[in-house]
Order: sequence, then structure tokens, then C-alpha cells
Amino acid sequence: MKFLFSQILELPFMLNISNGRYLVRFEGDDYHLDLNNDLYAVVTEGATIPSVVLLASREEAFKFSKSQADTSVIKLRSVLTLNLVDFPKDRDDLSSTEFCGKVQTELSRQGDTEKEDIEQAANDLVRLISSNDKNQLDAEILKIYARARFNKEFGYDFIKLCNHFIKHYCVVFEDRFAQEISLHDVCETTCGGVLQITYVDGNLLENSTLVGKMPPIFKRSWFTQESEKTEEFKSKLSSSAGADEIKMLTVRAWNMFERGAYRSAIIESSSALEAEISIQIKNGGVESGKTSEEMQQLLFDNQRFEQRCKKLMKDYCGFTIPELDNALWSSVKEHRDNLRHKIAHSAAEPSAAMAEAAIEDFSGLIEKIRNKALTSKSR
Repeated sequence: MKFLFSQILELPFMLNISNGRYLVRFEGDDYHLDLNNDLYAVVTEGATIPSVVLLASREEAFKFSKSQADTSVIKLRSVLTLNLVDFPKDRDDLSSTEFCGKVQTELSRQGDTEKEDIEQAANDLVRLISSNDKNQLDAEILKIYARARFNKEFGYDFIKLCNHFIKHYCVVFEDRFAQEISLHDVCETTCGGVLQITYVDGNLLENSTLVGKMPPIFKRSWFTQESEKTEEFKSKLSSSAGADEIKMLTVRAWNMFERGAYRSAIIESSSALEAEISIQIKNGGVESGKTSEEMQQLLFDNQRFEQRCKKLMKDYCGFTIPELDNALWSSVKEHRDNLRHKIAHSAAEPSAAMAEAAIEDFSGLIEKIRNKALTSKSR
């Protein structure tokens, strides 16, 4: 018995290299990554989320589409595929506690097996798979086994492998139109995520699509903003004022975060905080009688972050940043010392958790500064 688990994604750009199978050594293992620049997708017309019926050559796609109502054909950009193969009889971990635990988890998700019977059911299922007794193996048993063997989370590892491939491509060919991808980027393509297809002995067992967060795949509004915000939006548009640049930096940081650009996201959100502090000091000085030029020179002469947050904020705004929230201030300092500065002066790659915490703390401190400034002015 042969299980084949195919993971397929469409890149949001074209790779200008030949179709073929590329050997990729990544994190100590060897993989064969297939590249195809000539695939077409048969899709459901009018679908509000990606709805791919078939991936094939141009000729096959058009032939199939003619026989199916309400479908059309779309040319895809570069498509990468990773095939993982499993022969259960040849594996020595089928009886391991770890693998049986995975099978039990899949059985639990079915919801139709008593809790005390799950362990026995898992052992029976594994024995059936090991014996390769096809007379007793139905589709549901095969699906449970395949899901335990090939976790859908493999899609994230697949994206990491593709990024390793893309990085080498970008460097060797100096292609400025290619870039690293995230699941967010992949979800915006025709395929709408990482397609994951399982076959048994060449026959389709099941397929699904890893999408992560839903918004990128929607082709319709996924909710309607509250009316108060809509009125604020209309009011802003009808005025001559530009958008709030500080908030725009924070929004851009979150967008970069969703796309996996953690370095850029941290730098952008840190810049938002630094700019907010500079603006508050400058505005406070102007309100106290100094000229804009004088305040600009003062900021130029005092560029140390901590000095601005304490002395200059106290002198021109009436409060220091640490006194707003000392715990938050300590976290922000830590983010700047351990993340922002290291990123700016090295090739360090922060984790998603690090980036998320930094953005939340930088934006949280900005809000506290603004609220305190408004309160001080209203007195």
C-alpha cells in the first residue's frame, strides 16, 4: 500500500527558471521540489472564495472545462509541489506510542468512539494498516491513518521549504520581482492557500486547503464596519487632512506581520513610537512659545531615545513616558534593545511571537501617550 501526500502552492509571481524537479537540502533533510510554470486551473465561475476544480495542462484544463457547467480556465503563475510518500508496511514506528497517540487524536475528532475504547480502536486500526488487509480497510480508516501520518500543519513547513528555495533563487538570479512568501500571500492566489491532496495506491483519498486566517481568501466583505467608524471615515475623506501617519505606520507593521515580514514589522512599529514621541515634544514646545525650527534643532541635538522619553517629555509635555506604565515601558525598552537594534544592525530573524509582542507594546504605549497628552491639554 502506498500513501502519497501532495502539497501544492501557487506563487504570487513567476520564477524565470525551467520546469523540473529540484533537489533541496533543508535543515538536514533532502526534498524534491517540483516547479511548473505552465499549469492552468479550472475554477468555479462566480465563486466568492477560491474554488479550484482541477490543475492541469492548458489542453487538459480546457477540455475538462467544456464538459463542466459554470467553470472557466485561469493560467497560474509558478507552482511548487512537494510529494511525501509513505509505505506503512516498511515503517518501524507504527506501533510507537507517539504514532498511536496521533491516531487516537484523529479518532477523537470523529466523535463517534467512546473515550475508553479509543486506545483499543487506534491499536486495531494500526494493525489493519500494518497487515495491508485491503478487504477490511475502508475509506474512513485510511483517512484517519493518513491524517495522523500527514498533519495539515505540514503546510507551514512546506512554506518554509519554498522560502528556502526562493531565497536562493533571488540571490543567484537577482530577481527583484520575487520575494519570500507567507500563507497570507499564497491565499491571495488563484489556488487560495496550500492545496493538500492524499492518494492511496494512485486513487484520490481526500483533499483540503490550508488557509490559516480567512480574510485573504475572501472575494467579498467578510463583515461590515460599525456605522460610527464609517461616518468617521467619510468625515476624514471630505477634509483636506492627510491620514494619521503614526497609525498608518502601525497598520503597516501589522500587515507586514501577517505576511511574515517580522523584521520589517518591528522596525515599522518602533518607528511609529519614535515619531509619536518626537511629535508630542515638538508640539509641546511650539505651544509653549518656541518656534518649530527651534524644536527641530532641539530634537536633533537630543537624539537618545531615553532622554527624549524622560527629560524632553517632562519639559515640554509635563509627564515622562515611564510614569504612564512602568511595566510597559520596561517591555518597550527590552524590545528596542534586544530586537529593534539587533535587527537594524544584523541579519537576525525574530520569531512571530517576538514580533507580535513588540508591535502590541509599541502601539500600546503610543495610545497611552496620546491619551495622557489629551488629558493634560483639557485641564
